[in-house]
Amino acid sequence: DAVIATDALGHITRMNPAAERLTAWTLADALGQPLTQVFRIINAKTRLPAVDPVQQVMRTGQVVGLANHTALLARDGQEYQIFDSAAPMRDASGAIMGVVLVFSDVTEAYRVSEALAVTHSLLERTSELARVGGWEMDLRTQTVKLSKESVRLNGDEFGTEMTLQNSLDSYPEEVRAVLVKAMEHTVNTGEGFALEIPRQIQGQTLWIRTQGSAVIEDGQVVKIQGASQDITPQKLAELALQDSETRFRN
Repeated sequence: DAVIATDALGHITRMNPAAERLTAWTLADALGQPLTQVFRIINAKTRLPAVDPVQQVMRTGQVVGLANHTALLARDGQEYQIFDSAAPMRDASGAIMGVVLVFSDVTEAYRVSEALAVTHSLLERTSELARVGGWEMDLRTQTVKLSKESVRLNGDEFGTEMTLQNSLDSYPEEVRAVLVKAMEHTVNTGEGFALEIPRQIQGQTLWIRTQGSAVIEDGQVVKIQGASQDITPQKLAELALQDSETRFRN
């Protein structure tokens, strides 16, 4: 971790080698300089200057941490995403005599986190457009986790997590029996399943295609993961075609 200490006015009194490396300032050059001159921080999203942590500590007397998306602009032009905190240093009487700032380079972790956030957003949007929801059934905890689109397909009756029993109870008895039979087959054989089932949502019948596959650990099925898709338009067209063919044959 990089460490910088300041006096009560916010002027630098100490720096460790890690702080010298990240700021690209030597202790000799930084000594006596205002912290804001050496420790230049901005919001990585808006590119606006971030709040001076020394002022925050001096004003509140409390340990403070920087907000998310805080970037450090080094003297040599490098930019680092950082995680840090600042704390007051007190004398024997309890008066604040300075501030100690501890920060670390989390650039790579930040990039990974941002990339994952973009990917997650893209997947959520794609699921919404395709009307496909994901779900995971944990047989050990007897819980079911749902994606946002799966929640919508359930009529927003449940959140993103529920018990397995509550999930099954939300279906009519005849549909529930089909689901239980398919799940038991997967648990016993490790084979997946694919079903087309009706779902009553707010007085409207939706047709849902749901597919599941086994997650096996140590030779035992511990989870069933799958996806559900709203196929109501296709199903209604299919049923209408069947009805038309029946009437044509008659």
